[in-house]
Amino acid sequence: MDTIIDRANLSKREFEVMLIASCGKLDKEIATILNCKPTTVSKHMQHIFLKWGVQNRVEAIILFLQITGKINTENERDKN
Repeated sequence: MDTIIDRANLSKREFEVMLIASCGKLDKEIATILNCKPTTVSKHMQHIFLKWGVQNRVEAIILFLQITGKINTENERDKN
């Protein structure tokens, strides 16, 4: 069975980082929540950027929201 983590092609920890980042949290806040260092969070983000071929956090969050189904990739007006 294909899970969201599988579709995202992320480790469990990278998925957690993206889940928290998608709520608008900064690296320092994510680190506090996950009980790690901000530099560790930054490294996870860099790995995610490389895996997904994105250039920045905004692109990563948009892609994460698409993968998890939190935003629709189709224009709703085009359906009508």
